[in-house]
Amino acid sequence: MRRHGTPDPASQANALRLRLRDERRRNIGAELRDGEDALLLEDGTSLEIASRIEQLLDDPSLVRRLGLGARRFALANLSWKDNAAALASFYRGLLAAQPVGAGAL
Repeated sequence: MRRHGTPDPASQANALRLRLRDERRRNIGAELRDGEDALLLEDGTSLEIASRIEQLLDDPSLVRRLGLGARRFALANLSWKDNAAALASFYRGLLAAQPVGAGAL
């Protein structure tokens, strides 16, 4: 399984001034499983969020299953060392891409 780290596509797109579409299917959202590791949202409206909260309140076994699944996912895929290395690499790439003289600002 792929290791996840910072930066994510949102940071990269922001640096390039690009708009993102369907972020859930990129980066970490592409590998989280709805109802197993997380509760994923389709559009993030307040009604959808409220519905998902009600789902959690009504189903303690789902809460426990999600907690265990999220912990397993985090232990298998997330690490501070990998995140720090990815972030350092991201910023080295940005600095390398700067036009000559841009660093003097």
